[in-house]
Amino acid sequence: MPKLIPQNKLKDWLDNLAQTHEVWVPQDQDGMCVIDLYQAEREINLESRTRFSAKELVFPQTERLFKYKYEKDKDNPEHVSVKLQTENNVPKRVAFGIPPCDVAGIEIISKVFDDKGYKDPYFKKRREALSIVALGCQHPENACFCTTVGGSPSKAPGADILLTPVGDGYAVEVLTAKGQALIPNDLFDKLADVDAPDVEKAQQKAGKLLPAPMVISPSAQTAQALLKAFASPYWNEATAACLSCGICTFACPTCHCFTIVDEKCGRCGERMRCWDACMFPLYTLEASGHNPRLAQSQRYRNRISHKYSYMITNNNILGCTGCGRCIKLCPAGIDLRRIVEKLIPKSE
Repeated sequence: MPKLIPQNKLKDWLDNLAQTHEVWVPQDQDGMCVIDLYQAEREINLESRTRFSAKELVFPQTERLFKYKYEKDKDNPEHVSVKLQTENNVPKRVAFGIPPCDVAGIEIISKVFDDKGYKDPYFKKRREALSIVALGCQHPENACFCTTVGGSPSKAPGADILLTPVGDGYAVEVLTAKGQALIPNDLFDKLADVDAPDVEKAQQKAGKLLPAPMVISPSAQTAQALLKAFASPYWNEATAACLSCGICTFACPTCHCFTIVDEKCGRCGERMRCWDACMFPLYTLEASGHNPRLAQSQRYRNRISHKYSYMITNNNILGCTGCGRCIKLCPAGIDLRRIVEKLIPKSE
């Protein structure tokens, strides 16, 4: 049976977790809510949506893959060897209070970086070291559409613990053995149980705040609908205001484009992996000078097609969690929902 932890006991739990883990929590910083390292003296914010998703905990914006050094053979100066030093230390982390859409985002990019065909060792280590304490949404925003893409504001498959706001506290549901390891017995043994019907009632409340959506499934029909619209003039109309700023991709829980660069100084250097964005004009620029996606409408089409067509074909999932950040943060006011509704038949 779930336990009910009062709000005034959350700090005790977080202090306990911080003894053995890096704990990342939503906090207010410079006028926005961000996910940052827990500090006992700072207030956490479980009421607001973080500006950016929690994907950076498993897929950092900038990540060193390895260091390298050129060394000459003293006896044979023409012979040069390269010594590599990889990054092996990944701290145990807890992402605390993240919404179900962010949990879904981590699950989606796991299909790319930790799939049967390819396993990225850097991503895999970070994901294995991360435990997730999800928080069901209390107040979905007007840009949210998680139920449209098969998600839920109150359920979080992939999380280790699920918190549901109930009264003046949170119902704590342990979902995995990994989650059970995050429960300090000396604290939770003293907490009251909460009845399952009360938890279910609280979870249904958030769902009722979302409008009845058109439901998009990861079906072959959905994938084909966008392929059929590939040459549609509607792409020019829908994306005419796009600035190619890339905020939609950087804020997205599932975008995973990256570039790799070598930073060299003398005989030493390091290879870095950094976020990139298919919305940038230089992203597909070839050495010949040709750019197959020169127009912004072509770049936007690729982004939407990737999420609602290519990911279905390649991974049998939608590449969107419906978090609404791309809608909320777009300086041009482009609404992804309107574009998808126009191009994918209502029957889907």
